[in-house]
Amino acid sequence: MIRALALRSSLQESSMALRAEHLRVLAANGAIRRLTLSETAEGKYQLLVHCADGNESLLLTSRGSPRQWTQLNTLADHIRSLRANTLRVEITFHPWAVHGQRQRVVSREAKETKAPVD
Repeated sequence: MIRALALRSSLQESSMALRAEHLRVLAANGAIRRLTLSETAEGKYQLLVHCADGNESLLLTSRGSPRQWTQLNTLADHIRSLRANTLRVEITFHPWAVHGQRQRVVSREAKETKAPVD
């Protein structure tokens, strides 16, 4: 728990920049109150971590950009890999999000070809 407290204080000093290794330490020490899975406008998913001390942080990549998943299954596997005893998870969907599906336009004026009759 001391390691988790030291980690949280270092996160506060760095504008709550939460990386995967920090998330594992917080989960192992029971310092996560809940996780929020939030859908982006592009239809991808981000992970917002709510710590027991009231701080919130978006999970970031090693380059400092928000970590995003294209599928909920992959994100769920990532959460399971934390091996925390119990985690409360909330999911936020946005109706305006594009889900990566291409829209197929079908012409209403499809021409029929008729075989010549002999």
